[in-house]
Amino acid sequence: MPRKYNIDRVILEILQDGDLSRSEIGNKIRSEHGFNVTDKTVNEAIFKLLKNNRITVTGYDLSIYDGVERVQSLKPDGIVFGIVQRDPN
Repeated sequence: MPRKYNIDRVILEILQDGDLSRSEIGNKIRSEHGFNVTDKTVNEAIFKLLKNNRITVTGYDLSIYDGVERVQSLKPDGIVFGIVQRDPN
């Protein structure tokens, strides 16, 4: 099996159940699918899917800040992704 395990296909499969943040996608790949992948590999696969218009950014999960009142920078872990829905017509 290739080193990157076709992570882009796995991400599309995971997102079938609903939108997830980048950190949730990485955690599901590691725990449910048992692939030992780095954040860099997950980021590369997400970027590839974004570039090919297969997924889109649907929001931002503010819960990653865990009660911090004054946020001064955005964390990529909070970006929420979803599958691009195409109209059959």
